Amino acid sequence: MEAGGSAFNKALFGEYLDRSSMEYAEGDYIKSDLFAVKARGAAAGEDVGPVVLADHRLPASAVGELSQARRELVEALDGNGRTTVPELAAHTQRQFDCWVEEQEENIQPEDIAACRAAFWAGLKQIQDAIRPAPMAAEPEPEPMAAPEPAPAMEVPQMPVFFVFLDFDSADLDAKAQGLVENIAKQIGIRDPARVFITGHADKAGSHDYNMALSERRAQAVADAIAGHGVDAMVLTAMAMSEDEPRVDTADGARERQNRYVKVTIIP
Repeated sequence: MEAGGSAFNKALFGEYLDRSSMEYAEGDYIKSDLFAVKARGAAAGEDVGPVVLADHRLPASAVGELSQARRELVEALDGNGRTTVPELAAHTQRQFDCWVEEQEENIQPEDIAACRAAFWAGLKQIQDAIRPAPMAAEPEPEPMAAPEPAPAMEVPQMPVFFVFLDFDSADLDAKAQGLVENIAKQIGIRDPARVFITGHADKAGSHDYNMALSERRAQAVADAIAGHGVDAMVLTAMAMSEDEPRVDTADGARERQNRYVKVTIIP
């Protein structure tokens, strides 16, 4: 069938049809049918929204972030997101459904992290696109005499932070704790929309073991940042196992540069 209706519905039809094809190729015919039904509804011009969390059996630890994510997504879509950036809005809705689906299965941390990261990145772009432009200020009258210029306040830039940890450990030593305190101060100054915290491990253990270890590392840094007064709702912790090493090593090698937590602050 061909998609009709708005640009958003046409894009959503393509996104859900693609996801249906992926599930079919993997042999999950039930989910393939579910996405095909949503694609058909979008093609018919129906109001097809993101999945309802109450319809899925989700881990209790994931419900809070997913609920916030759905609220923000619906607000962005209803706030002209569908018409302003229809393709991006459709892709982001698909990534939310992907995140919920993978989180319900809860057996592939890499896929959960990928869908979640793609969703938050897309949502941020939609929110930026629909944010109203600031009103132009009225011109000020000519001053009688030019005042002395006030010194400019320097606001520190938002770098990416790297917190390094000991071998086979998620504990923060004194140096790491000091860096975390500085990160929390930077977040307080910038008041960012999102902070991504990714845990990493070297190649000394198995991929599955390193996935669990990097998850503990990311959560340890997230908890420490929150302990300095940062709202935990802006923090997103993810595990990357031994992926994305800072130093290329052989499998099984210990390398301190690859035992780290990366903190990326999104304005």
